[in-house]
Amino acid sequence: MSKTKSAIAPDSNQKLSFTIGTGAAIQPNSVELSIPVSDQLGQNTGTTKVIDVPINSTIGNLVTNTGEIQGTIDYTTGAVEVMPILITKQFKQVYTPTTVYGTA
Repeated sequence: MSKTKSAIAPDSNQKLSFTIGTGAAIQPNSVELSIPVSDQLGQNTGTTKVIDVPINSTIGNLVTNTGEIQGTIDYTTGAVEVMPILITKQFKQVYTPTTVYGTA
């Protein structure tokens, strides 16, 4: 099942809080979230993906594919708290002025 949440504003610590469902609809090991992120200037954007890793039958961590914990999920209430972070590598060309001396 796929659901979309939109217009979720982060708090002052950049944490997102929302609910994705309740009850038996949310089972441990069944949640994957794709969260769009951007830098403060909006120049670099991307999507971070997290999956749930159960701590017990009612609570799970939301982790990236590299194992970084970015939030939690409560399976009984559907409450999600996540602070998405996306780390990317960017290559930019840099020009360095060079003085060239020649002789005849």
